[in-house]
Amino acid sequence: MHEVNWVILACFTAALRDSIANIPGLSVGAHADARRAIRCVRYLTDFCLMAQCRSHTPQTTVYMD
Repeated sequence: MHEVNWVILACFTAALRDSIANIPGLSVGAHADARRAIRCVRYLTDFCLMAQCRSHTPQTTVYMD
């Protein structure tokens, strides 16, 4: 299942980067929004991977928080 998360992250990142590169005159704010969106998907991917663990320690729950 965790492979699916990485594929989603890779596709989302590639789509955002391609759209940014192909739109002339895109604002600095739009670039920042795209970077935030990529980071959000990365964090969600990490969370999903951690949530699949069979047991958690206080350290892993802090990481997931």
